[in-house]
Amino acid sequence: MFSALLLVFSLFNSIALAAAGDTLAGQEKELKELELENKCLTAECESRLSLENIETYAEEVLGMRRCSPEQIIDNGISG
Repeated sequence: MFSALLLVFSLFNSIALAAAGDTLAGQEKELKELELENKCLTAECESRLSLENIETYAEEVLGMRRCSPEQIIDNGISG
């Protein structure tokens, strides 16, 4: 009787362990997908923040223009 109970308990533990393994595998797959998505979004963000894109946005959307040399006043403060 004890051995049958031990066998049933062992089977339940095996099932629980297999389920935990499946869950872990699914989460590892999801983690890899999220890491890839993060890399893509980071690259997209960096490309949107490039100086060229900022200059294009300033010129085309905001209507800004570069200063001509006559418009620049030297206030004596160095950056």
